[in-house]
Amino acid sequence: MEHARAHPSHKKQCYVHMVLSLSNVAVPSYSWDLKLALLTAAITRHTAVEEAHTAHERDSFRECGTVESDFIMAFQKFVEAGRIAYVAEGELEGKLVAIVNIIDSNRVLVDGPLTGVARQEISIKKLHLTRLGLKFPFTAPSRVIRKSWADNKIDEKWKNSSWAGRVQARATRANLSDFERFKLQKARRTRNKLRRNTYLSLLLNAKKKGGLVPPKSKYGRIKKVKKAAPKKK
Repeated sequence: MEHARAHPSHKKQCYVHMVLSLSNVAVPSYSWDLKLALLTAAITRHTAVEEAHTAHERDSFRECGTVESDFIMAFQKFVEAGRIAYVAEGELEGKLVAIVNIIDSNRVLVDGPLTGVARQEISIKKLHLTRLGLKFPFTAPSRVIRKSWADNKIDEKWKNSSWAGRVQARATRANLSDFERFKLQKARRTRNKLRRNTYLSLLLNAKKKGGLVPPKSKYGRIKKVKKAAPKKK
């Protein structure tokens, strides 16, 4: 307990040390109530220290002019019930599924009633999480998932996303014939040539006018100010 008072920042380590120290105390067998009371007191004190530390951090945030709502989560997509995922490997490649439940750290239970995917377990390594999600309880039946899927218009949102556009473009490119690939190559060359000619013409005109690089001063770039025409008397 003295160790916890001396180092409140290491809360988890101190709590473990307190529990181990109390469990190893040489107390007679008839005084287990006393041992339980000591352990309860240690847990209560640890909780009080943790709450005080949290309140101190909150007060320091307020003094700096920031609140908890100012912080942004680094990750927005999590493996959770209701998360819509894209199957990237296996027989179901290219289909959307909804995570129904989490089996363990490597497998999840998925269901896709509107994408032709039966309820089954699948490895997390084969899934790519999307920003789309549904709200339903764990291990919800297919009828609940189907209704939530239709109400949230998941198919329409997916088709309008840039991710679906890239997938469709990749599939179209993979199915091109040799002659279509040749036509695509010629079209790209023509596009790049027009783009380069336009860029060079604009660059040449800017150099001739002297407006490509504005003049500099010791304070940085300055803008050219047009002189007003003299007034006629």
